[in-house]
Amino acid sequence: MGLDGGTKISRSDVLRGQSWRMSQADGSRSTRGGCVTNTYQERQLDPQTRRLILWSCCALSGLPLAVPIVADPLGQLMNRQAVLEHLLAAKGAALDGDDAAQLRYSNQQRAAAGAFDHLKSLKDVFTVNLTPNPDSELYQQQHTAAAAASGGGWALQDGSSNPAAGAEAPLWVCPVTLLPCGSQQPFSALKPCGHVVSDKALAAMATADRTCPVCGKPFSSRDVVQINGSPEHMEGVRQQLRARAAAKAAAKQSRAAEGEGQPRKRAYEALEGSSSGAVCRVEGVSNQQQQQQQQQQQQQQQQQQQQHMTNRLLLVGRHDEDASGMVIMQQQQQQQQQQQRHAQPAVALQGKPPKAARVTS
Repeated sequence: MGLDGGTKISRSDVLRGQSWRMSQADGSRSTRGGCVTNTYQERQLDPQTRRLILWSCCALSGLPLAVPIVADPLGQLMNRQAVLEHLLAAKGAALDGDDAAQLRYSNQQRAAAGAFDHLKSLKDVFTVNLTPNPDSELYQQQHTAAAAASGGGWALQDGSSNPAAGAEAPLWVCPVTLLPCGSQQPFSALKPCGHVVSDKALAAMATADRTCPVCGKPFSSRDVVQINGSPEHMEGVRQQLRARAAAKAAAKQSRAAEGEGQPRKRAYEALEGSSSGAVCRVEGVSNQQQQQQQQQQQQQQQQQQQQHMTNRLLLVGRHDEDASGMVIMQQQQQQQQQQQRHAQPAVALQGKPPKAARVTS
């Protein structure tokens, strides 16, 4: 203060630099007053620049598109890696690295706004096959030395950071008509194969057959997804997705009301029934095994008894045979003894010398 004509600094003068665009747009919100009939409007990108950015940058992370590239039902092009990191961040999974932390924060901010609430898993996206444009300097730079500027843009050879600056050639073209992607001509992706072709080529092929003009794979009208359509088209698709989600939730609630929405209880009952059945089966098996063991023991006892009886009979028969043999032997011995007795007197008589006759005178 002092030597300035008696003026005093005010808060409006300090904040004037922050609201310079607003103050220059009209006088209604200027710190110095002005016309109150005008309204402030943010500056918007021209349609051509917007299309080039949509076809060259990931809609989820803002980084340059790099293979593998996927698309969601709204037709937004995204890097598969960015989708994975977004899903992990939505589930609260920890990511390593400062860049990953910043990307997770950015994705969470986008998801909070509701722009990507429809992304629940990788099933909500499909891989697309884009035909590169060899004449694009940006395409050549991306494949020679991918350089991401710290300010969020791309570092080009001319020093600019805007991928749509100048008369840059588009990154992708239609494989049939060679129309550049990003022009006013709409493009669509085919879910079965992922090829991205212009609607002009699809209209020409629709009269002949419903097959992909690149690979020949058949498709239906539900498999056609417009890529980077107008905001009105994307809003219509988003409303359809919300209606489908609401119908699915209502059907789930109705099934729960009818008693069909208790999978845990049913699973527990099924598990309990299966376990009790298993116990019964185990008990039945154990009873059968016990019965079989008892039958085997009875058979073994019967066999042992039969063997014992057979052995006794054999022993008795042998004893009888031995006794009869002894009797026969005794009889034979007695006969031999009798014969010997009868033969002994004769032998004795024959052995005695005859007596001499007496001579008498």
